Amino acid sequence: GIPAVICSWFLPFKKGRIIINSHFNIHFDFNSKYLFLYMIKEGYDIYYVINDDSYRQKLINEFGEHFVETKTFRGKIFALRAKVWFVSAFEMPVGGIGLNKNHKIIHLTHGSLIKNVGPLEKDVSIIKKLYYKLCVKTNLSYSIATSKFFIPSTAAYTGLPEEKILVTGFPRNDALQEIVVEKPETLNNCGFSVLYAPTWRKTEQTKLFPFENVDFSALNDFLANNNITLFIRLHPNDEKTISENMIQSHIKLFSSSEYEEIMDYLVFFDSLITDYSSIAYDFLLLNRPMMFLPYDYEEYEKNVGFAVDYNQISPGAKPKNIQEFEEALVDMKNKDSFREQREIVDKLCNEFHDGNCKRLVEQLQQRKIL
Repeated sequence: GIPAVICSWFLPFKKGRIIINSHFNIHFDFNSKYLFLYMIKEGYDIYYVINDDSYRQKLINEFGEHFVETKTFRGKIFALRAKVWFVSAFEMPVGGIGLNKNHKIIHLTHGSLIKNVGPLEKDVSIIKKLYYKLCVKTNLSYSIATSKFFIPSTAAYTGLPEEKILVTGFPRNDALQEIVVEKPETLNNCGFSVLYAPTWRKTEQTKLFPFENVDFSALNDFLANNNITLFIRLHPNDEKTISENMIQSHIKLFSSSEYEEIMDYLVFFDSLITDYSSIAYDFLLLNRPMMFLPYDYEEYEKNVGFAVDYNQISPGAKPKNIQEFEEALVDMKNKDSFREQREIVDKLCNEFHDGNCKRLVEQLQQRKIL
């Protein structure tokens, strides 16, 4: 993108134009999606970068002429003439370094940190350190957080000073306050629904039901007898590794290929099972039971590390065997023993429960950015 960036120095900004993207410039998801839809509704001149031609056309057919590409030189110039950019990850609409000199670039982030990421990881390579120092730090202007509790960790992994972290809540969490899609048929008449969404692991396959001697037929019978259904949500790469005997009448796959944006569907689940995924912070807003399976905590702490005190922010049972797992499921359905602890953690992690898109826009308006 460097030739286009240099050319853009000699062109005026297009007044009012805003550019937004998500990771790899090919996805319509995460905080970017929800902020974009809000700003479209509010009448902003905003354009979403999708560099997949067929997907871009599909979105244009659904939402109108608000989707652009940055593959061509012309497309890059179109984006560079916008003073304000919103980015979901660290990929820019147009590649370059030092982009925050001429643009206001607001990082919307994938989520609040539980585990370390990027420069906070242990044994970070020199190349990765240089990437964050030269590209990330010199491109971003602001980032956002859901509470003051996350300002230090957000500042640390983005390289921004703490005063550049805006406590606004996440745009995607506004979707928890209203039904934005039709409830999937698979979630109808399923009894007590449990979303099982472990985090993706870089170096090894995620272990589902990480207990010894799990009999999936017996587990399925237990679930059926207690009117509980588990829905497994994995990284797309991990879905291919699920054994056939695991999927049963009450143990189902909630595939990202069929249900792309999990935030659209989170409100339909009665409870959550996870390990180190930031989806736990989102689910706190619903005030529903959670369970945690940190089966490789010591190894994770040694090789990756945690950005926060894991035990402080994981208000739920942590079963060590299949019997404790089944007992925890019944507790979530009938008793909800961790409700009080969960409410304390929610107050720590989420300062706001709604109106996040509006709050973010207002804070940027106060700073004369919008």
